[in-house]
Amino acid sequence: MREVYTRLFALFLLMLAATGCANVWYLDNKAKVTVLSQTYPPRDQDALIDVYVTSLPVKGYIEFAQIRANSVNDDRNIKEIRHAARQIGADGIILLKRNTTYSVENANIAENRSYGYTAIAIKYKID
Repeated sequence: MREVYTRLFALFLLMLAATGCANVWYLDNKAKVTVLSQTYPPRDQDALIDVYVTSLPVKGYIEFAQIRANSVNDDRNIKEIRHAARQIGADGIILLKRNTTYSVENANIAENRSYGYTAIAIKYKID
């Protein structure tokens, strides 16, 4: 009987060691804001936020914050980035890139699937 318990305990330790190396990523649905300069008064919840992906704004602007959203749903990311942009008074956002996570296994760095977006919040210059 003791041998059975010893084997079960050894199996438990083996399973514990195997799962201890697994990576579990929590993907937060709230956008994170890093203010780079001054902030502005919040805008209305339904205020239009211009989104630039393949080109930059034609009119002058100030870049004043970085916004990151890390949901697995792209539509939700854009929604969360726009919401955060309104809260800090942005007129628009420039989408920079998809967020990428990295892991380290056996001293090798591996790039994992990309989730979320990083954007720059902008305020148009008033001439």
